Amino acid sequence: MCGISGYYGARLVADHLLKNTLSVMKNRGPDYSHFVKKNNQDKNLYLLHSRLSIIDLDDRSNQPFSIGPYTIVFNGEIYNYKEIKKKLIEKNYKFRTQSDTEVLLYAFIEFGVKCLDLLEGMWSFAIWDDKKKKLLLARDRFGEKPLFYSYSSRAVFFGSNPIAVSRMAKSTLEIDIVRIAHYLKYQYLPEGTSMFAGVTQVPAGTLIHIDEKLRLVTEEVKRSSTSFDFDFKEVFTESVRDCMVSDVPVGLALSGGVDSTVTLATISKLDMDISTFTLVFDDFSSDRIYAKKAAEKYRTPHYEIKLENEILAETIFEVLSKQPLPFGDSSIVPTFVLAREAKKSVKVLISGDGADEVLSGYNYYRKFGRTSARNSATYGKFAILMLETAFRDLCGKIDYSKVQLRKELELAISRKSASELWNEDLASINQKEILQLFGSIDRISKMSRRELEEFRDISSVMKWDRDTYLPGDILWKSDTAGMMASLEIRTPFLNSKVLNWAEQQRFTKALSKQTLMESIFGKEISPDFFSRKKSGFGAPLQSWFQNEQVSSLYTDTVGNPHSKIYSFIDFRQASKLGRVNLQFRWNLLALVIWLEHNA
Repeated sequence: MCGISGYYGARLVADHLLKNTLSVMKNRGPDYSHFVKKNNQDKNLYLLHSRLSIIDLDDRSNQPFSIGPYTIVFNGEIYNYKEIKKKLIEKNYKFRTQSDTEVLLYAFIEFGVKCLDLLEGMWSFAIWDDKKKKLLLARDRFGEKPLFYSYSSRAVFFGSNPIAVSRMAKSTLEIDIVRIAHYLKYQYLPEGTSMFAGVTQVPAGTLIHIDEKLRLVTEEVKRSSTSFDFDFKEVFTESVRDCMVSDVPVGLALSGGVDSTVTLATISKLDMDISTFTLVFDDFSSDRIYAKKAAEKYRTPHYEIKLENEILAETIFEVLSKQPLPFGDSSIVPTFVLAREAKKSVKVLISGDGADEVLSGYNYYRKFGRTSARNSATYGKFAILMLETAFRDLCGKIDYSKVQLRKELELAISRKSASELWNEDLASINQKEILQLFGSIDRISKMSRRELEEFRDISSVMKWDRDTYLPGDILWKSDTAGMMASLEIRTPFLNSKVLNWAEQQRFTKALSKQTLMESIFGKEISPDFFSRKKSGFGAPLQSWFQNEQVSSLYTDTVGNPHSKIYSFIDFRQASKLGRVNLQFRWNLLALVIWLEHNA
C-alpha cells in the first residue's frame, strides 16, 4: 500500500507544494517518497508517490516508476503478479525488478486496459503515456483503494487523499451540505463522492482517460461473470495463498468469528507461518474466547490487544481528527488500535472483510427473505389484515425488554417494502429527523435515498451492499485505519473467482454464510464456531459515552454551540437527537472533530 497523487494542466506547481502533498500522505508510505515533473508545450504533469514497501524492498522498485514513455504511480498490491509475469516473459519481456509494479506497467504496455481482466488484488493507479500525452486513472473492482480527483477544463488533480487533492489544487475546501446530510443519516459518504464540493472519488471498477486537451472520458470495467467448474474451497484457498505473498511478515486479524477462523484454517493447510491478533473489549468476551481457541488449535503466535479505558478518549480523538473524510463507523477505533499494535510485529494483516457481502452473512438479509415471502402472491392481503389487529394488540402487551420478539411480530404485519425495511436497518436517523436538523433546504428535501431501488431477492440486496456499503464503509475503514498505522490490510474474500462462485449460489433464508461455511469447513472447525451468534466488530458505544473523558470530549466539541457544524444544522435539534440516539451521537462527534481539524 502507498499514497499517490498528481496533477495535469497548464499551471506550474511549486516544489514546496508538492512536498507538502507528500507529507499529507506520509502515513500511507513512510518508507520512501518522491515526485517527477514532465513539461511539454502548454501542459505540465506531476506524479507523486509515498511508498510502503511490501514486495521487492529494493530501491529499484521505488516509484514513480518508468519504462520508456510510460510512468506509473501505484497504490495497492497485485496478488497474482507472478502468474502474469510468466505470461509476459513468454512474450520476451525483460524485468529489472521483482516488484508487482513493474509487472503491472508491462501488462498495460502489452494488453492496454484489458490488463485489468488479469489482475487479482487491490489498486488505484495513474499511468502517463508521454508519447500520446494521455493520463489514465484506475480503481479496483471492489473499491478497496481510494482515488479522488478534481477536474475542470483547465486541469485535473488526483490522489489517495481528498485533502491532499484540495491542497494541491489550492482550492477552497467548500463543504457540500447534501453530503453532510447523507453522512449523518448513514454514518459514511456515498461511494464516488467526498465531503468537498468539486472533489469526487473514482467509482470502484472504473477507468478515467484524460487526453492532451484535458478531455475526460469515464469507462466502467466490466467484470467477467463466466461460470467456472470449481468449488469454494478451491478458489478461496487460491485467494488466501495469493494474499500471503509478501517480502515482509504477515499477520491475521482473528476475531473468533467464522470468516477469520476459516481463513486461519486455510492458511494452516497451506503450511504458511502467520501470527494472529485479537482486539478484546473485556476479558470475558466471546470473541476473545473463540479467537484464543482457534489460535491454540492452529498453534499461531497469538497477541491479545486491549483498548485501555485510561486512553480511550485520547485514542478516539486521534482517530477521528486524522480521518481524510468524516466517518461514523465506530469500529474504526478498535480497527486502528489493532493495526497499530500489529504493526509492531507485521507489516501486512489479513482480514475477513467482504465475506458478509459476498456470501450473505448479514442478519438483515434474512429479514428480506421473510419480507419477500410475505409479499408473494401466496400471502394474501386478507390474511395480513386478519393478523394485523391481533398482532398489534399482542405487541402492546409484551414487555419492551423482549425487543427482538416485538420486532419479529411487527415485521410480520408491516406493509413496508423490502427496501424500506433495509433502509431502516442501516440508517442512523430518518428523513423527518434530517429535515428537522437542516430545515427546509430544497437540496436536502430532495436528497436521493439509497432505498429507491426495489429489491427482487437477497442477491440483489447483496449486490447493492457490495456497490455502496462495502466500499463506502467496510473497505474505507480498513484502508484508513490500516494506513494510519502504515499497515497493509488484505481481504481474500474479495476475489473475482470467489465472487463468481458466490453469484452462482441462490442465497435464501436457509442458505446463508453460516450454513454454507459449516457445510464446507464443518469437518475441520468445531461446530460451536458456526452456531454462535454473529456479533460483528462494533464498539460498545454506550459504555464509551459513560467514560468520563469521552463524555467531556463530547461536551467540549459537540456541546459547543460555536462549532462549525452548527452553520449547517440546528444546535437544539442536534442536541435533542444526540441525547436519545447513540449512533447519531457518535456520527455527530466524528463530524464535529473532523470539521474542526480538516475544513
